[in-house]
Amino acid sequence: SCPLIFDNYLKPASIAMFESTGVMTRKDGVITLDGKPCRNRNARESIKNGFALLTEERRSTGIFSILNIRENTVISSLKKHRRGIWLSNRSMKKDTQWSIDAMHTKTPSQETKIRSLSGGNQQKVILARELESDPDVLIAVHPTRGLDIGATRFVHDQMIAARDRGVGILLISADFDEILEMSDRILVIFEGQIMGEYSGKNPPIEEISLAMTGK
Repeated sequence: SCPLIFDNYLKPASIAMFESTGVMTRKDGVITLDGKPCRNRNARESIKNGFALLTEERRSTGIFSILNIRENTVISSLKKHRRGIWLSNRSMKKDTQWSIDAMHTKTPSQETKIRSLSGGNQQKVILARELESDPDVLIAVHPTRGLDIGATRFVHDQMIAARDRGVGILLISADFDEILEMSDRILVIFEGQIMGEYSGKNPPIEEISLAMTGK
């Protein structure tokens, strides 16, 4: 429901996605959303344009380790909590509690430092944070790497729910089963080249597997 084009973004996923969301300076490539160019020169502009990033390395680039659950949850959507020049604690607490309940995040309280949570619960907080920003596009880079089966299933369910609400999701993963289960359209990229494009409910598994080897 949200046409998204990345032109010439055939580079390592972490670099391409950081560049596309303004975290790193973009050297080349063009992004268009609904037919309109998105420059995304910095993270603020990327958020304004409706982009959200579920990063590959949650501990090093996904969480603010010295901050608590509430601060990590609302940091991408502070505008909605503004009351004049101040931030509303009541509003932030309400949204954070909703996210904790909705995501079934296991934490003693909202004031708990996020670094003390398990990897799966950290991922739930990050996902909640990005969805709280009400994005048009969610870029998910290896969103379930290192998670157990239960946490993986939960993250997948939340991504599917977001898609059903009209959020465009760009999933980047090396997990073949995850790609097959989650994708409406699949692009296989090998060493900077698109080796194949597939769509439909029953994509050719053998052909995709071969394309993944560069053949």
